[in-house]
Amino acid sequence: MRGYSPRKDEIVDISFVEFLVIGVIAFLVLGPEELVKRAHQIGRAIGKAKTYGNNLKVLAEEEYLKEAESEKSELGPQKTD
Repeated sequence: MRGYSPRKDEIVDISFVEFLVIGVIAFLVLGPEELVKRAHQIGRAIGKAKTYGNNLKVLAEEEYLKEAESEKSELGPQKTD
């Protein structure tokens, strides 16, 4: 699509039909038992990645706040009128 820009929270631009086709092919190639195992593994990996990302975000925010507080204390008290 020309001029289309996915939302910021979209990692991959994939439609429902495309996702369904991938699922059917995976079902045919892997079979029902292996597909369930792989889906579980993928789900766990995504969960770990989200946890890691959230932890990284918290650490970055804490570091930013420390730096801002340090710079604020170096400037000294500010006069307000």
